[in-house]
Parts: sequence; structure tokens; C-alpha cells
Amino acid sequence: MLNENCGCITDYSKIINIDFVSESMKFNNCLNKKVAVDKNGNIKNCLSLNEVFGNLNKDSLPNIILSTKLKDKWNISKDQIKTCMDCEFRYICMDCRAYLEVPSDLKSKPLQMWIQSL
Repeated sequence: MLNENCGCITDYSKIINIDFVSESMKFNNCLNKKVAVDKNGNIKNCLSLNEVFGNLNKDSLPNIILSTKLKDKWNISKDQIKTCMDCEFRYICMDCRAYLEVPSDLKSKPLQMWIQSL
């Protein structure tokens, strides 16, 4: 079951600032430094994503967070995401990596996104 709030477009006007833009230029603003734990103790980048990086019942949370496998997802920048890479607003846009045009390709076009009003 997907998280009901993931991909919902809300008012991000309080978080779009120079720190957000700077982060967006190097990292994925949807996944960077985010860790979620589902009801079974599975560690994921987002509750709506299927990939599991470990489980709290048998794995060390610090080891999971420091793993290259999880950090690789953090490092997908807007410059690598199809459609975003060509958009002049990519660094002020919040997109959801759980809802993609090609679900098997984490760099494919987002189906849900929100752009800060100018």
C-alpha cells in the first residue's frame, strides 16, 4: 500500500529558499537524506518506493543510512532526470520519485511535481 500523502502537491512556499535550491543543484530534493520506516520495520528511502535497504529488527540503522546503496538514490540530481534536465525551473521544483513515467527507471520523467510560484 502506498503512502497516501506521497506525491501530494502542497504549499512548499515555506521551504523554497537558497538552501533548497543549493541542495537541488547537487542532490535529489525528494530523496536526499530521507529515510522512512514502514510498519514492518523495513528501511526505505520513501514509504511509496518498493526498494528496501534493511530492516530495523535485524540491521543497524546507522549502517543502513551510511550504505552506498541508499546514498546513490540521494545523488540523483535534477540534471539527470528526464524532462527536468531541460527545464529552467528544475531547482525550484519538488518532484516525487515514487510516481514516474517509467517506474523501473528512477531517472525517468516525474508524473507529479510542484513548482514554486514566481
